[in-house]
Amino acid sequence: MERLSLLLTAALLGACGAAAPTPAPAVTSTPAAALPADPARIATNHRGGPVAPVARGPIAIGPGLRPDPAVLHGRAGGPVEATMLDPGCRGFLPSEPQLELDVMAPIPYLRILVRCAVDATLVVQGPQGYACNDDSEGLNPIVQQSFAPGHYRVFVGTYSPQPMPVPYTLGLSEDLGTTVSGLP
Repeated sequence: MERLSLLLTAALLGACGAAAPTPAPAVTSTPAAALPADPARIATNHRGGPVAPVARGPIAIGPGLRPDPAVLHGRAGGPVEATMLDPGCRGFLPSEPQLELDVMAPIPYLRILVRCAVDATLVVQGPQGYACNDDSEGLNPIVQQSFAPGHYRVFVGTYSPQPMPVPYTLGLSEDLGTTVSGLP
């Protein structure tokens, strides 16, 4: 397990540090060109086996997530106002989701937590609509709910427009006690 964690960390560091940051497009109220997709997508499948990092495409998950929390890294923010997706959502999002999940079997309880150096927001689009959050733990968002089988798109935004996307850490956990401050 420790070797797997080291391999995942090395993959994440390589994926996050390989390219120099590029300026974000100007903030608009309509979707603009997509920011580069975050290649650091690592979680486990519904049988508990690791899923390798992928540049695009959803990650299949289900109950029994391992490791718990599954930790991913990316860049928050973008040109799209979250209210364009749902009036109850806040922040500025990329035009493409940073993470896509295919939930293969019902997950009674899943927390999606984000830690970021700036005020972050979180939007999860699923079969039943949108779940949005801002400031569940300090300035960090958490979406926690049951997840029915289906396709989910996860957007990590910033509350205010940023000149460039900001690094974040995202955790997926079935443990009610997992906190943003406890993410590695």
